[in-house]
Amino acid sequence: MSPLHLLRLPFLPLQNIIQNWNIYEMYHFAKVSKRTKIVIRSAVRKRLDISLTNGECFLIKTSFAGNSGIVPRRPETWLFELRDISERDNAESDVYNEKHVYHTLSLFSDNPLLLFLETLKFLFEVFDCSIHMVYWTSWKSEDMREVIDWMNGNDKLTRIETVHFSLNVNNRMTLALFLETWFQLNGKTKSQFKLMMNQRLLRFTFWETIS
Repeated sequence: MSPLHLLRLPFLPLQNIIQNWNIYEMYHFAKVSKRTKIVIRSAVRKRLDISLTNGECFLIKTSFAGNSGIVPRRPETWLFELRDISERDNAESDVYNEKHVYHTLSLFSDNPLLLFLETLKFLFEVFDCSIHMVYWTSWKSEDMREVIDWMNGNDKLTRIETVHFSLNVNNRMTLALFLETWFQLNGKTKSQFKLMMNQRLLRFTFWETIS
């Protein structure tokens, strides 16, 4: 059987095929060329919800709007793990967690933070993205500063619904850095904090932990 040349198909049949792909398949196809990137952008109309965190690795959690990813046997949550290249031999590149119903795609680089930002940028270029939540719980201050720089420089990022901080004696300085950096980049002062929150449509949730 001869291979099917997808890009030779009329747009509607091609769109129907693409809309049956998962996020990873769309992501990899869009990475092939400028043309495939445009095709994915045109074919996919659903909004992509994103959550960001950093623990053992940088993590981008994605799901199409309306799909919570918790319906049994219908995995709709797709995780991008951005790891150091030294972990390549000890981590599987594509893992499905049947219990919690999500997939994990591990991508490796000698600069995981840069790959994290490049992946975010690419997702925003291809999909109609919305950052639903950011967990600032275990970020290095210099990494957080670079992510905030990216947020403030992204014209498509108009809303972050919730920002979580888990405060303890070790990371209160990180919270202070976040607020100071955010104020500086947006030309705000602490007395204008509520106004800035309304303009950026941000809601902060602080979790105080005792240690």
